[in-house]
Amino acid sequence: MKQLGIYETAVFMHDGAPPHFSDSVRLWLNKRFPGRWIGRVGDKKRPEVMPPIIWPPYSPDLTPCDFYLWGTIKDSVYRKGVPANLRELRERIESAFEDLRQEHINKAVETFRKRLELCVKADGGHIE
Repeated sequence: MKQLGIYETAVFMHDGAPPHFSDSVRLWLNKRFPGRWIGRVGDKKRPEVMPPIIWPPYSPDLTPCDFYLWGTIKDSVYRKGVPANLRELRERIESAFEDLRQEHINKAVETFRKRLELCVKADGGHIE
């Protein structure tokens, strides 16, 4: 984000899942995105969180992890059917990450700015 020149104005959208909502996570977000992160409001003593009302409820998935990585990993993991147990699932996930090709990762990251621009042009609406 620093290389793109958007770090100082970027807003981090946090999903608010319980494991991601610990004090340590919120402190980290407050340090790196002061007043510029969105998450569920669970504590009125934490004014650092942007009010969720300013964020569209059905925002498009913009990040490379959302539009590329998770689907790619899932496809790889389940290509041979459902894993027999947790050990096999873990092995397949690790293997899927090891098999990622750097040029595909680079392309996904490069399209991030374009996706952001399309979202702005669509006034926050769907872009796909």
